[in-house]
Amino acid sequence: MGMLFDHGLDATTAILMNVVLTRILNVGSGLPAILAIQISTVPFYYITMEEYYIGMLNLPMFTGPDDTSLFISGICFFCAYMGTGEYWTEHLEVPFGVGDLLHQKFGVEPTLKRSTYACYIIYCAEVSFILLGSAQKYWEARNESHFKERFTYTSFLLHGGYMCANILIYDIYGLLSGSDILHTHPRSVVFCFAGQYLQAVLRMIVANASGENFNPYRRTTLIAWGLMSINIASFILTDEALFDEKWLFRGINVMIWSAVAHYTYFVLQEFKVILNINIFTCVPKVANPQESSN
Repeated sequence: MGMLFDHGLDATTAILMNVVLTRILNVGSGLPAILAIQISTVPFYYITMEEYYIGMLNLPMFTGPDDTSLFISGICFFCAYMGTGEYWTEHLEVPFGVGDLLHQKFGVEPTLKRSTYACYIIYCAEVSFILLGSAQKYWEARNESHFKERFTYTSFLLHGGYMCANILIYDIYGLLSGSDILHTHPRSVVFCFAGQYLQAVLRMIVANASGENFNPYRRTTLIAWGLMSINIASFILTDEALFDEKWLFRGINVMIWSAVAHYTYFVLQEFKVILNINIFTCVPKVANPQESSN
C-alpha cells in the first residue's frame, strides 16, 4: 500500500514539477512545450515498466527523486540569481552552419532560445540514459523467474509501444499535421499527454502490486487517439481541422482526467476493503482513564 501511494504520488509529481519548471525556464510553446513534458513522463513510464517486468526498481543516473531533485533545485537557485526573463529567452545561433541551412531550405529561424537548447539537450540525455539502462537490465534479468513469469513478446511490445504511440500521435498532430495548437493552446495539449501517461502508469503500478496483467490501451485512450487521428486526416485532406481544436483538447482533458480520478478513487476503496484499513481518516485518541488520574 505504501508503494502505491509513494509511486503514484511520484508519477503525479513528474507532471506538476515539469509544468512549474518549464514556466520558470520560459520554455514557451511549440516543439519545446511537448518535448518538455516528455522529459519527465517518458522516463518514469519506462522505469515503472522495468519494475513491472524485473520486479525491482534500480534507478540509473540523472533520474528519480534524489539526483533529479538536486538538479532541479540547482536550476531554481540559478534562475533566482540570473533571472528567468532575459537569460533563458536570449536567442543563440544554431552552430555548425545548421541554422543557416535550415533557414535557406525551410525558412526556419537560424537561432534558438537558450531554454530551447536546454530542453533538447536534457531530453536526449534523459531518454537515452533510461532506454539504454533498461535494455541492459532486461538482458541481465532474462533468466530470472519474475521476468519469465511476466514476459511475453506480445505484452512487452504492447507495453513498450504504448508510450511510443502516445509520443507519435501528439508530435504528429502538433508538429507535422499543419495545426498550430501547440502555439495557441500548448497547456491543453501538454495536460492531455500527461493525463494519458498518468492513466497508464497508475494502472501499471497497481498491476505490479496485485500481480494482474496490465493493459494500457483503455477506451478513453483509444477515443482520444481516434479523435486526434481524424483531425490529422482532415488537415491532410482539407488543410483544416474537422473538430474545433480548442474544444477537442478540452474535452480530451476532461475525459482523461476524470478517468484518472475515477480509477484512483475505486482502487483506494478496494484496497481499504482488502486490507481492512481506513484512509484519510482522523480518529481522536481516547485518553486512558488511568493515565489521566495519574
